[in-house]
Amino acid sequence: MRLTHAIVVALLLVLLAAPTRVTAQNQLPSSAGDWMLRNLRASGQPVVPLFDGWFHQPDGSYELCFGYHNLNTQAEVEIPLGPDNFIEPAEYDGVQPEHFDEVPPEYRRRFCVFTVNVTDLAIAPEVRWTLRVGTGTYSVPGSSAEHYRMDELLQSSRGNSAPRVVFQEPIDQPVRRGRTTEMSRPPVPARVGEPLRLSFTVTDPEEIPLGVTRLIWGKHQGAGTVVFSEEDTEVTEESENFARTATATFEEPGEYVLRLQAVDWDVGNAFGFHCCWTNYYLRVAVSR
Repeated sequence: MRLTHAIVVALLLVLLAAPTRVTAQNQLPSSAGDWMLRNLRASGQPVVPLFDGWFHQPDGSYELCFGYHNLNTQAEVEIPLGPDNFIEPAEYDGVQPEHFDEVPPEYRRRFCVFTVNVTDLAIAPEVRWTLRVGTGTYSVPGSSAEHYRMDELLQSSRGNSAPRVVFQEPIDQPVRRGRTTEMSRPPVPARVGEPLRLSFTVTDPEEIPLGVTRLIWGKHQGAGTVVFSEEDTEVTEESENFARTATATFEEPGEYVLRLQAVDWDVGNAFGFHCCWTNYYLRVAVSR
């Protein structure tokens, strides 16, 4: 699934000058990729929500994957949860990002930064993420279409496997594997201006050498600036696991969610094939 309908939505939105509400059924000609590149700007462009696909859970439920395209190459965008950043129905609201990083130079967009769990795949088209930026409204629904089905945890045809992530610092954090959004743990404490240590181990559950793993840190939610010691790093490791430590420093007090994407990058751009990686969400309560 190299070019999904969701990517097509993003390209169409860039071309429309008037405030727009667009669904995933819009189509563009084969030159759409060129249009996207022509409409990237240093700043002043919108953020477009994208539906990446869905995958099945062992308990019979489904996860709907959403990402985004920030069309600014040199500008991060903040859109707090509320009337300008919401998911409908309201029961699914609150897991989406408030912070939108600038366009990554290699893969141009952010893939599956959160998921929405539904008990029945037929509900998927009713789930809609909306962003309002300036005078524009950008909205994308989920889909139950078969061509949106995604591999999860393992893509045997390419030898990709979602890494297992275990934190040593902060302590008492759960083991995570896969893209399911989980933010239920109590927040860990931190203080303004004092680096928070983020020490963790990455393991290949299939017990084969990891090769190249991409580690991407970002602020998922929170009002203030967060500075990471490393934001986007490729680690080459010929063993089945490795340890890594980063830090996050907060400039303002408040409630935050940090997001780590640990991506099996050994056979090229895993994002382009929509498998396989792990999203880890860490809640942090920052005081002065």
